[in-house]
Amino acid sequence: MQTLLVILITFSIHTLFAQKKEGIITYKSKVIKPIDDNTKSSNIQFINDIIKDNDFIDFELRFNNTESVFKMAKSLESDNINLKISIGLLGGYETYYYNTLTKKNIYQTESYGEFFIITDHTNYKWTLTKESKKIENYTCYKATTIKEIKNEAGIFKRKVVAWYTPQIPLQIGPAGYNGLPGLILELQEKDNLYVARKINITPLETKIKKPTKGKKITYQEFLKIGERIESGH
Repeated sequence: MQTLLVILITFSIHTLFAQKKEGIITYKSKVIKPIDDNTKSSNIQFINDIIKDNDFIDFELRFNNTESVFKMAKSLESDNINLKISIGLLGGYETYYYNTLTKKNIYQTESYGEFFIITDHTNYKWTLTKESKKIENYTCYKATTIKEIKNEAGIFKRKVVAWYTPQIPLQIGPAGYNGLPGLILELQEKDNLYVARKINITPLETKIKKPTKGKKITYQEFLKIGERIESGH
């Protein structure tokens, strides 16, 4: 009887999302100890002390049947350099857009004094595990992947840990990550952590806007711009 009940509930959830997929997921962000890093860093506490004093540093993932946008919940004009650094480290000046039909992943960023629209064709290969935990009353499962970063200093690999829930069968998540068999409710990349604290499945009041402001380039072209600026050429 219990197994039948679980099947019926799961079927109902999938039927609901098959009909309409719209809503807003609010994520709380903070800086924590990097994955697989045994060193101590006073900068982590310093940054989180700044964030704690400014409870606006939340992020929102807005989605419908075919699109999603992830960005800081609201912007803030401030001359506080420490605050600006904290927002930058958490990706507060970036907007991530993903189209589930075309599998197109782009993000808008303001860097080196101008705006860029960057196309990212990264196809993350996730390793799924049976490890689970509850986030906002949803059963989530752990998955990991490796993000590869290439620059003038060489090739660096970062382990990324995600917790997704099959109870919300959407292959989207924060900070441009996607491709898991369920919505990502928690994600850690290096020392950046995003955890869902509010899940609102409801029709959106406004349409999802794809970012358009900025010079259109690929991710590799963006990295080369950074290399030229840092080298002084």
